[in-house]
Amino acid sequence: MENVDETVEQKAPTAEEMHERQAELHAYYESQIPFLQVQKEYETLVTELEELEARRIIARVKLAQIMAPAPKETATTEEPSEVQQKVRTLKK
Repeated sequence: MENVDETVEQKAPTAEEMHERQAELHAYYESQIPFLQVQKEYETLVTELEELEARRIIARVKLAQIMAPAPKETATTEEPSEVQQKVRTLKK
């Protein structure tokens, strides 16, 4: 049991150690800001490119729909009745 108490006491940082640790973290975060800014710019550009590509594809689809010929209306009144007459029955 004494070992557990000693390790807890050893892990408790002093105010000076806490201040040093905060300074280290602050310096680390400050050193990472330029990298993160470049990454943010990269991600923003990639997102904008993907949005532009999606808009271009949508525009092509709309243009293709406009240019496509109108669907032929060859359906007659007899076809639906034929479909209704084909009722499936169970095998005996």
